[in-house]
Formats: sequence, structure tokens, C-alpha cells
Amino acid sequence: MPEVKALKCQSCGAPLEAEEGQTMVRCPFCGTMNMIKPEPGETMITLGLEEITETTLEEIKKVTPPTPPTAASKAIGGLVLAVILIGAIGPVVATIIIPIASKIRGPNYSPLQVETRDNNVVAVLYGDSKYHLGRVNPKTGKLIWRKETGKDYSVRKIAIGEDRLYTSSDDGSVRCYDLKKGDLLREENPGAVVYQDRNFVPLGDGLCFLGNDDTLRFFDGDGKQTLRRFYNSWRLLAVQGGAIYLIQDTFVKAINPEHGKTVFAKSVGFDTRYLRSDESGIYVLGNAYHTNKTCVVRLDPKTGSVLWQSSYPGTYSYDSLVVTGNRLYLLNDSLISVNPGSGQNLGKFYEEGWEPLKIMSGEKALYIILRRTRGVTAYRLLAMDPGSLASKWNMEVQDTLVLVGDGVFVVDTGSGKARVRKLDEETGKELWTKKVDVNGSVYHMVLADGNLIIAGFGTVVSLRTKDGKRAWKGIRK
Repeated sequence: MPEVKALKCQSCGAPLEAEEGQTMVRCPFCGTMNMIKPEPGETMITLGLEEITETTLEEIKKVTPPTPPTAASKAIGGLVLAVILIGAIGPVVATIIIPIASKIRGPNYSPLQVETRDNNVVAVLYGDSKYHLGRVNPKTGKLIWRKETGKDYSVRKIAIGEDRLYTSSDDGSVRCYDLKKGDLLREENPGAVVYQDRNFVPLGDGLCFLGNDDTLRFFDGDGKQTLRRFYNSWRLLAVQGGAIYLIQDTFVKAINPEHGKTVFAKSVGFDTRYLRSDESGIYVLGNAYHTNKTCVVRLDPKTGSVLWQSSYPGTYSYDSLVVTGNRLYLLNDSLISVNPGSGQNLGKFYEEGWEPLKIMSGEKALYIILRRTRGVTAYRLLAMDPGSLASKWNMEVQDTLVLVGDGVFVVDTGSGKARVRKLDEETGKELWTKKVDVNGSVYHMVLADGNLIIAGFGTVVSLRTKDGKRAWKGIRK
């Protein structure tokens, strides 16, 4: 049995396995070709004594003299010799050229997190045996800037502002970077860990967040903390029109982040559970236990006055609130569409044994991912009318990796490969399909600047949304 050597990748430091005599081995983690150098005193080719034989002078004389080669045989022999030489020196040339080319291109960085806003793509990366934060050009995959975060700084959340970038870590510290250049502008350590994306929100040049210590904080553009207030509540916060909104018990509170003072505190008369906002107003979902109803209310974002309030039977009928595409949706095992202007019930969707997981709004339809709740796990994608929730088309999908942009993009993952499809929004017809190589399953994908960026464990591939052709592979300097 051949001896196996323990080696490390020259690019990412991952362990490699190579059999004795190999000169090149590909890293299964980052794909880099690595040259295997023999240890001092070793040779790449060894011969045992049993392979060496003696030939006497008498035996040589008995050998029939070779026939002089013809012109044709000379040509064939030259071709064979050339092939043999290429085969012989090819690995040697490869061992020299490939490492040099790899050094010129730089190491391949593996994405651990990827976030995007307004075509700005920011990722937490692993490369050179270190962790980095980098902004990626979505057209080329090259790093616009890269900052080493340090082995003791583990990025938990990323928030992209207009010209600022914020990160929170497992040790409770928060960093602020210049989004364009990557310069570290400041670092604060309030000692609070942010668990949810909706609790880590840029506001102007500042940042507001609600940590695991139930304290709401706001840091302005200069890093000054102007708001620090404790709320004995796990509820989510919302940011709209330069104000911060928070629900607690039966109250909805609006706070001015510049001085931390309360703008209004409005009691809605029921136990609040979910808070959402958009340009049309502030929406709150909760339970009125004394009347056994689920309640939804819309408030004026400036005064807190009630614009409308609706109720539905059952205190646990709906446990999530979604605002998307100028529609309001109540979500649980069924789905209700609500007119955000009047509170009118527009339509309802329910299918026995299927649970709505994810809602996405497109230009021509509302898209819902369903999961089967009985028997073998399965998923379905439905395209529906945003108001009535009448079905337009549906299809089986392997998982929840679906994204809506200038079309509907579906990823079917497999062992080492992923099939990416673009579907027509109106009909569900397949416009193109592409298979991409990934190391393991795809875990995230984003749309930016006309490209679909697909991130797997150790692999990132970008496809052009218009035709599915590969734009780039791997994040590099």
C-alpha cells in the first residue's frame, strides 16, 4: 500500500493528502494546485535492486542489429518522442508555472458571510489562514479592499449603511468602517451581542441596535452614544424616517436617536408581538387575550395615532407580520393579504399539510415557499396574485434557496454540484439552467449589479442573470 503524506495547501492552509510519487495535488477546499516537494535526501523516483539486471557482452552481440529507420518512421518517432517529452516535462513545468501563477493571482478567499445593499457586496472571508472583512466587486469578484479582523474578532452580523459598514462580534464589540475605502473609523465595546438582523440597523451615519442585554443603543456618525435605554423585552425594533420604534408590552414607542427622548408612547390595547415599518406607516401584530383575538394596527409614524385596527379570531392564529410590495401579510399555517391603506382583508391562502416559510415580492407576483409538514419533507414554490392570493403557477423545489430579482432564481443543491435555474416571473417557464461546481451545499446567494452570486462552503461563483454564463469564480485580490 502506498505511503500517504500529510501536507497543507499553499493557499488556504487546508490539509492535503498525496500518495508517494505525486508531484501535484489539488486542494479540495479552495481548488489550488499544490506542488509537492521531496524532503531532503528523498528522490521522486526510486528503483529496488530487484529491478536491476545484468547484460553480458556475449548477450549483446547476439542481438540483431537494428534496421535503419525510414523517413516515415523517423517522422512518427519524432512525434512519439515529442509526446513522451511533453508527458515527462509537463508535471515539472506545471510544478513551476502553477504556483507562480497562483502567487500572481493571489490566494482564493472563502466566503463565510455575504451581504449586499445597493450593489455593494461585503463578505466575511477566510484566506491565508486568517479571517478578513472585504468589499467585493460584483462584476469581477476582485476585492476592492480587505481588512484582517484578527483571530479573536468573530463577525456575527453585518449592517451596510449609505457610506458606512458596521460589524458586531461574539465578544459584544462593534466596529465601524468606511464603506468605500475600508478604513476602520472606530470601535466600541458595549458588551452586547446582537442575535437578529432586524436588531442591528444603520440610521444615517450612525447605528442603532438592541443587544442581548435588552438595552437599546444609538451611536451617531462621530461614534458618540446618544441613546442608552434598558427595555425588559426581547421585541424587535424598527427604523423609519429617522426615528427608532420599539414595542414593549402593550406600548409602541418612538424615540429620537439624536437626544434619546421619547417622541410618543402609544398603548394599542393588546400584547404586542411583531413590529414592521415602511414608508406607509408603522404596523404592529399582537394578541388580545381577553377577547381571544389576533390584532393588527397601523399607526401614524409621527404622532402614533391609530389609522386603522383589525382583528381575527384566535390568539395564536398568526405569529408573524410581513410588509412587502405595498402589501401587508399575516403569516402562520395560513396566509392573509391585507390592504395597508385600509386594513381590508384581500385574500387568504391555506393548504392542508403545508406551511408557508418565506415570502418574496416581485414585480409581477408574490412568491411563497411552502414546506410539507407531514411525512417526508418537501418544498414547493408558488407564484400568486399579491392581493387575492390566487395561484398563478407552482413547482416542486429541493430547498428554500429561491431569490427574486429580474426573474426567479432557484438553486437545487447536490453533492459537489448545484443546478441554478432562472424562471419567468409570469409563467414559471425555465429561461436558462446552469450547473456549477461547489464544495458542499450552497448556503447563500445574493443579486448585485446584474450578477447572481452563489456562495458555498469554500466556493463562490457568479453568474450573469441575463443568460446564466459564468462571470467569475473565487474572490481574489
